Amino acid sequence: MDQLASAFGRAKLLPRTMTALIGGAVFLAAAWAGGVWWVAITVILALLAAVEYAGLHPQVAGAQKAVPTGAVLAVLLAAAGFWTEQVLLILGAVVLLAGVGPWIVRGMDPHRWRQPAMLILIQGIAYVGVPLGVLARWRLQGTFDEILWLFVIVWACDIAAYFVGLLFGRHKMAPKVSPGKSWEGAIAGLGAGGIAGLLAGPIFGLGVPGAIALGAITSIAGQIGDLFESALKRRAGVKDSGGLLPGHGGVLDRFDAVLFAAPVAYLALRLSGRI
Repeated sequence: MDQLASAFGRAKLLPRTMTALIGGAVFLAAAWAGGVWWVAITVILALLAAVEYAGLHPQVAGAQKAVPTGAVLAVLLAAAGFWTEQVLLILGAVVLLAGVGPWIVRGMDPHRWRQPAMLILIQGIAYVGVPLGVLARWRLQGTFDEILWLFVIVWACDIAAYFVGLLFGRHKMAPKVSPGKSWEGAIAGLGAGGIAGLLAGPIFGLGVPGAIALGAITSIAGQIGDLFESALKRRAGVKDSGGLLPGHGGVLDRFDAVLFAAPVAYLALRLSGRI
């Protein structure tokens, strides 16, 4: 019992929970309202996340202006409809090839992960702007229920992975990137994502296999996004991307999973004709 209390104490559960409840309520209220409110919240998030991304790369000249400007512009263009699935695939490929690919090739070791300055700028704009642009456009075209269930899947995965990893994690998944993450937590997150996807199935007209698959691929993408952001921080030598959100760190710390999960889920549903 003492071990359990100690684990929760280290996790700073109270400020983390309060931030999640208040921030989640504001975010979901904007999603429910839609329209200009939703576009405004995605633009604000893009600006804050892009500033944090630039802060993780102080060695790159012009990052503080170029990345936030490009990310916000990407969201506005997406909201205005100047964007297709083909463009999304191309920009997503930029993130994969410029960021995730080299990172994986180097054994997920952030200290061996080197990128040219221009690539860091392009990656930052795509990494922040594309997912939040997806969210902006998705809500303008679709329903609140669709956005809600995307976040239910991501949050279910995140919560299950966090608590199972905290209490039962023994086998480290990526110690060079995030020592606290375990395979036990990752598997729990995958299972929770699959269950949440199953519950979301009727919204998208999916049968049981398709709904579980939606939850699984979304949760996998979210966990990769979490690891990717952790690698950015480890390379920069910081614990959090920022200090705006008590118990969570920065905007990137809170939305790292969403930045990978949203485009993957959106593309999967678009290509299958479900949205």
